[in-house]
Amino acid sequence: MGAFYGSIQVRTENSELVSKAVTQVANEEGCNFLIGPAIDGWISVFPEDSGQSDHISAEIAKLVPYDVFHFIDHDDDIFFYLFYRDGKLVDQYNSCPDYFDDVPEEEKQRSQGRPELFRDLLPNPNTLGQLKALLTADHETFPFEPARMAQFVDLLGLSTALSSSASL
Repeated sequence: MGAFYGSIQVRTENSELVSKAVTQVANEEGCNFLIGPAIDGWISVFPEDSGQSDHISAEIAKLVPYDVFHFIDHDDDIFFYLFYRDGKLVDQYNSCPDYFDDVPEEEKQRSQGRPELFRDLLPNPNTLGQLKALLTADHETFPFEPARMAQFVDLLGLSTALSSSASL
């Protein structure tokens, strides 16, 4: 059995607004979160469910006018990310879209990841090609998806994205 973890990263130093949004979602959804301090322009939010619910990040993204990433490792077999801008899902990636069930080709296309949509967030814009190659690499290259996720968040310069809170 592999690991299950996830984190939500909000691009801001405005911890008051992030805390208010997370508190509202926690009250509405009946769940808990840990919120980290702003580090290098990002605030980390750690949901109690090991960060596995994409619904939670969508609700937070609706409440903050900032860029939001949700990173998920599922059983070390799947790396997901969801990227929101202005409260809307702009990009998503799933390293194994057929893991749970066969999905239509359109869903596979939507889940390929398009890092050019957040190129402006890269500390080094020249790494866009590396991000694209990382997302298209096969499972032989990444038999354990946390390695792909670690490289991805490193290229984005997100130092706390690989943390989690399994139980609060």
